[in-house]
Amino acid sequence: MQSEDAVPPSRLLPLDLARLCAIILMVQGHTIDALLSVNYRQGAFFNTWLFVRGLTAPTFLLLSGLSFGIATTRRWQAFLYFSKPVIRRLRRFLGLVISGYAMHLPARSISGFRELDALVSQTWLRVDVLQCIGVSLATLQLLVVIIRRQSHFSRLVLTLAFVVILSTPLLWNVTEASHLPTCFTDYLTSKNGSLFPLFPWAGYLFLGAGIGVLFVRHGFTVSRLLVSWAGFVGLFLILLGLVLDKLPISLYPKTDFWRTSPDLFLIRTGCVFLLLTIAALMSRLVPSRSDWIHTIARQSLMIYFVHVCVVYSSVWNPGLRDWVGASLGPLASATCASFLVIFMVFLALIWFRAKQRIEASGRLRRYSRAMLATCWSPIAQAKLLLSITRPDVAPEN
Repeated sequence: MQSEDAVPPSRLLPLDLARLCAIILMVQGHTIDALLSVNYRQGAFFNTWLFVRGLTAPTFLLLSGLSFGIATTRRWQAFLYFSKPVIRRLRRFLGLVISGYAMHLPARSISGFRELDALVSQTWLRVDVLQCIGVSLATLQLLVVIIRRQSHFSRLVLTLAFVVILSTPLLWNVTEASHLPTCFTDYLTSKNGSLFPLFPWAGYLFLGAGIGVLFVRHGFTVSRLLVSWAGFVGLFLILLGLVLDKLPISLYPKTDFWRTSPDLFLIRTGCVFLLLTIAALMSRLVPSRSDWIHTIARQSLMIYFVHVCVVYSSVWNPGLRDWVGASLGPLASATCASFLVIFMVFLALIWFRAKQRIEASGRLRRYSRAMLATCWSPIAQAKLLLSITRPDVAPEN
């Protein structure tokens, strides 16, 4: 059992700093990808940018798993049964899946769906990052209910992470030659164009969840762990992935390095560990009152949803790619990306304040109705009187 002071706070600054970095990488990466001319998509600098941009999804997924593991372990007993917290969680995870499909709606009305051809419908059903996160987190929560013991859960999800990664090349080769339903294979591979199938992307999330449980169970603060050894582990994973990729032998008959290779998983995971170490070091320089960092990190879903619609368009609006196209140079593309990052930051802050006011007004209305009910109902008055005169009995909700 961990000591009381080892329990991490509700918002961990190193994780939110890393998430903020991932948000910046995400927005600038999508913007430059949509606007940069094909004439500049070559050379060492562009390839380096492309690799760094590719770290966005592993960072978000590993952080999502890490946050799930930490939050679940701190309130383990509350998530062992299909209680209100668990139902609320599963409803939120289902909302992520629905949001993922809603972002890519191919029509605005039911009549429009009737006119869609098979190719457009198949494109709409492709699995994006929100579906991957929603399904993976729901799977983790169900495993908590089934496994019930923290030590067994952490070992299982860490094992599942490596099973997912190691089996990805084999699974992709099998499904390419199979005739499974499209709605099923979309969640397994990119055979039909899915951007984030569970294999290999769920591996990052499972790995993060297992590490998050270990962080809390063994009584260490996240900052101290990240600073002390995560950077060394990250460097080791990067070197291991590079060495394994250069070996003349391979365990798999067919491997796509950029989509299915376990070596790339090691390299990217090592880079995320290095980012977490840097974020932990930076957190020591950030003032204690850094609510704006936590606020922006909490709005990452909204930022993702809005900026994708702004950059790539949606069924409701054209995007920058439609207006400008891939016609800008590096400086112009980077300038547009910088402006969009700033806009997303301000939008996140405004959105958070608006939600606070809406929630406050909702609570005010509920309190007003409760007071009116108490004033007009003799039964409510009697219950209130009993709760005041008997301090050993908690007032009823």
